[in-house]
Order: sequence, then C-alpha cells, then structure tokens
Amino acid sequence: MSILTEPLHFVFNALATDMATHSFANALLAHRRVFGGLEVLRRPICDAGDRLAACLSAGGKLLLCGNGGSAATAHHLAADLAGRFAQERRPLAALALAANTPALTGIGDTYGFDEVYARQVSGLGRAGDALLVLSAGVPGASLTNAVKAAKDAGLLTVGLFGLAGSAPDGECHLTIRVPDANVARVQEAHLFIGHVLCSVIESALGLSQG
Repeated sequence: MSILTEPLHFVFNALATDMATHSFANALLAHRRVFGGLEVLRRPICDAGDRLAACLSAGGKLLLCGNGGSAATAHHLAADLAGRFAQERRPLAALALAANTPALTGIGDTYGFDEVYARQVSGLGRAGDALLVLSAGVPGASLTNAVKAAKDAGLLTVGLFGLAGSAPDGECHLTIRVPDANVARVQEAHLFIGHVLCSVIESALGLSQG
C-alpha cells in the first residue's frame, strides 16, 4: 500500500459554487436578522449579569450546563470567567458540568442521562450559587431536571434558550430567549450573550488587576 504524498485537488463545478454561495448568503442574512433582534433582550441580559455578579461577589459559584453545541458554549463561558474575559483580574468560580467526563458517564450509566446534571447540581450546588442552563433547541430532561435540582437547593437559575421547544416561562428564575428557532443562529447568539454577561459581571464587580 503506497502512502499518498501528492496534494489533493478538489474540482468545484459551477453548480457546487452557486450552492455554496447561496448557503453563505442565506446564513449571513439569517445571522444578521437574529442579531438585529437582540436589542429587545438588552434589559434581561443586563439584569441576569447583575444577578450573577451578585452571586459571585458574595462568594457563590456559577455552574453551567447544556447539551451538544450548548455544552461547548458552557465550557467557553466557564473558561472566560475562571480565566479571564477582557480584564486582568482574579479568577471567578465557574464550572461547566459537562467537563467532568467520569461524572457524566458514571451518572449516565447508573441513573440515566436525564440525571447527569441534576446529581452534580445537588452535590456541588449550595444556596447562594447560580446555575446557567443553555439550550438552543428543545431543552431535554437532563436540563429541566438540573433546573429543578438547583431551585430545590436554593440556587439562582438562569435559562438561555431559543424559540424551538422552549421551556415554559417561570421554570427558571430568569429566562432569556433568543427570538428565533434556527438552532445554529441561536447558538451564535448565545455565545454573544454569554460574552455580554461576562462583561457585565466584570464591570459590576469592579474587577481589576490583583
């Protein structure tokens, strides 16, 4: 068996190029539409940032969870808070629950996937902490159970959702809904909102170097 050493050459015909151009244009148009509608969320986002900042300022911690792409966003935001976002500052107590693979697989194997976050919330969460739940599509039982466990333990619960299969209002203490049902576009908006939350938290805490 010979090893392929020659560079690969891809041939794009006119039809494929037109399709790619069309896909790009549609995605960009949808992205602009979604982000153009985020202005209505200014107050809820700032309120959530202030509430999360109050939790962290009082010595609480922020737990984050989501499934699929939302789990990746939760990891990203936890890293921004535990490490740094825009300012050189002390680290903040933020933990993405999907990052604990042994807990995720062990709990899932023993109790079922619906409990993978709820049991971690019950074990790690204390009154005064907060839980940020992200779901760009339909929030599954693993997320709704996590919210219930958090509320039972006295945690502040913040939900970041889209319009597709959204959980009922009132399930979380604070709910931010991106006004769109396209999962990919909602995920993009969630990362933007998460970065705004990080900025609000840093500003509210007056964090600086040292």
